[in-house]
Amino acid sequence: MEYRNGKAVAAAAPLSGGVRSQIQERISRALSRWNALQMAVHNKWGGSDSTNKSHQLSSDVFSWLFQTKAVVQVEDLENLLHERLLLNFNTEIEDGSIEEMAEELMSIRDEYLQGIPCKLY
Repeated sequence: MEYRNGKAVAAAAPLSGGVRSQIQERISRALSRWNALQMAVHNKWGGSDSTNKSHQLSSDVFSWLFQTKAVVQVEDLENLLHERLLLNFNTEIEDGSIEEMAEELMSIRDEYLQGIPCKLY
């Protein structure tokens, strides 16, 4: 059982195909609005395959948020984002946007766990 703000939060249940694709799309859209990542992709700081690395990051985040058996903590997601940007794009982000993005991505998971319908925005 996971606890968030003193409340127990259930682990993510298996996702149906439609819900899975909606959540993947929300994660992709969130990452596409992240200026730090988009700057790294646009400037090819990850090499000629920067776009593919960005797509892989989205897939990794989805897997980490929805397919892990471990307790999901926002700090761990922050570490994942920081590590991927550093290793894949040779980019060190210190503007607070990693923490903001981790919170946004965690809210996608939290909404799913609370049964809030998935909205694409």
